[in-house]
Amino acid sequence: ISEYVGHNDAIMLVIVPASQAPDISSCRALKVAKEYDSD
Repeated sequence: ISEYVGHNDAIMLVIVPASQAPDISSCRALKVAKEYDSD
């Protein structure tokens, strides 16, 4: 599953404009933080 997700991230980074990449990174970071701290 992690390999599949990794491939999706690579594809997504290629498709989206570079100007949106920081937004995606911060959204993903927030999502990861929520997963580790469910409160």
